[in-house]
This record gives sequence, C-alpha cells and structure tokens, in this order.
Amino acid sequence: MLPIISGHLQTLKDRAGEHFLLRDIAGFYALPVLFASCLAYKKIVFIDKYVDIGIIAHTIFIPLLVNVLFLIFNIMDRGNVQKEPKRKRLLEQLYNNVAYLILVSVVSLATLGVYSVNSVPKWIVCVDHWLLYFLSAHVFLTALMVIKRIHVLLTGEIDEERQ
Repeated sequence: MLPIISGHLQTLKDRAGEHFLLRDIAGFYALPVLFASCLAYKKIVFIDKYVDIGIIAHTIFIPLLVNVLFLIFNIMDRGNVQKEPKRKRLLEQLYNNVAYLILVSVVSLATLGVYSVNSVPKWIVCVDHWLLYFLSAHVFLTALMVIKRIHVLLTGEIDEERQ
C-alpha cells in the first residue's frame, strides 16, 4: 500500500518533482479534513439508505477503476508513448492516481461496512462518521483529478488519430 500512496503523493509535486504544491495538498487533504470536521462537529449523520447506496456504488466503481488501469496499461504498451515524455509522465501520474483511488475506495467501502454494523462502541461510530465524511470528499476530489487527466490523455489520443 505504501508504494501506491507514495506514487500518488508524487503526482502532487511541481513539474520538477521537488516540492509539493500547497494548493494540491490543501485541496485534496486539508479541504476534506475541514469538511469532515465541520460535519462531525454539527453531528450530521448518514442515512442508512445512503450507506447502502454508497456500498453498492463502491462495488461498481472499484472494478471500473481497475478497467481504467488496463486502459492506461494498453496505452503505455504502445511504442509511441516512450517517444513522448509528457504523455508518458501523464500516463504514469494517471496510473498512480487511479491505483490510489482504488485503494481509498476500498478503505471507504470498509468504512461504510463498519458504519452499517449496529453493535459498535460509540467512539468508533464517531471516528467512523468523520472518516466517512473525509473519504467521501477525498474520493470525490481525487476522482475529479483522474477524470481531468483522462480527458487530457484521451483528447491527445483523439488528436493523434486525426493526424
């Protein structure tokens, strides 16, 4: 798991790969922490129906992300990617982001599972609520980043096919 997390964190660095971009760290981690903390402080709880929907959504979403990994692998398997360092870098970042998103989605699925158990101590329920809020926001924002990178990648593929 650590290589997956490390690979994702490397995509949050500047182009030179030396320094983390503050806006990315704030957007993908600090904002979800703030969101989760506000909702937990106000004691807003998930409705059981939405927990069930979340479990179903994750069980569909995770295999779709695995398919995206195969798409990335197929694109990287082509010989022309090696000649284009920008595209290769984008594919590597996308691969790391999707692998990380799968990992976070599995953790979110497990958290939803804990939430649905009735006989859990109250302190675990409080932590679980906060974790659910955080993971929901984090998965959403990370998925938006993946969608943006897929768009850039596939737009390049389409433009290449037209030429």
